[in-house]
Amino acid sequence: MLDSTRNLLNERGYRGLRVADIARQAGTSPATFYTYFADVEAAIYTLMTTVVAEADTRLRQPIENSEWTPDNVEAHARALAEEFLHFWADHHELISVVDLRAAEGAGALKDVRGQLLRGVSNALESTYESRVHVDAKGRAFVLVAMLANVAAHQHGMIAAGVSRDELVASLTKQMAYGF
Repeated sequence: MLDSTRNLLNERGYRGLRVADIARQAGTSPATFYTYFADVEAAIYTLMTTVVAEADTRLRQPIENSEWTPDNVEAHARALAEEFLHFWADHHELISVVDLRAAEGAGALKDVRGQLLRGVSNALESTYESRVHVDAKGRAFVLVAMLANVAAHQHGMIAAGVSRDELVASLTKQMAYGF
């Protein structure tokens, strides 16, 4: 049923999601949908928890499993910038909906979005802690906010004439600055 929710979300957007349509695409009934989820937002939340788990593997673990040193910081920062942009593009529709609903006050979705960003922020904080001469926690949170914002708007930036390579290079420089 989650695949059906994701497919319809990508096709119709959040406002076009209907329980009956999700159930029909999943080959089941609305009653079955309600056995698992209270509403569409609960299904979105469950989908987002899988994205958070994927972020752990794709974004957080590579930071924690590598030694960032002054000699290799740019390579690691570039790899993180590239993966962040790819990750966000892979989940753009879902993350956009979560951002929208979180801004509208949907507490559970706000919490799960926070989990997504906190994992990466905590990993970067640990990486920066002993190496930079500024507050590591603040720097990590600012950099993750920057990564998320650029990733969320990458298609518009590219349409405006900024190449993907320029985005990655700029993100890399910001992460490596002062390391």
